Amino acid sequence: MPPRGLLILAIAESMLPKMLAPKTYSAKPQLVARVKAMMEGTPLEGILGDLAGLRDRPDSMPTLATIDRPTLILHGADDQLIPASEAEAMRAGIRGSELKVIPDAGHLLNMEQPEVFNDAAREFLVAL
Repeated sequence: MPPRGLLILAIAESMLPKMLAPKTYSAKPQLVARVKAMMEGTPLEGILGDLAGLRDRPDSMPTLATIDRPTLILHGADDQLIPASEAEAMRAGIRGSELKVIPDAGHLLNMEQPEVFNDAAREFLVAL
């Protein structure tokens, strides 16, 4: 395998454990395999671009107070990449926003708990 391929595999191997809730690894092995395949199929240029974007993006937290629309923040209870404190800070920064924490979900909460995710989004939209 070319060195680029090995690098992609190494990145996927190191990131995969952080993407999903611990329960997902035993309860949904097909989802784990799907996410792993997606990660391993990402071109190196895409990975590098994503990392540069994360590194270089400006902090948007100070602008949250300017949001004047109904806002729903969904957060996985087991998200290892974005701490719950950041989701709570977003909720506190957006006047009138709602934070819903989805149990048994990590960073990919819409894939891990699609029914709960969709129900939360639907309830929020219907209430508008």
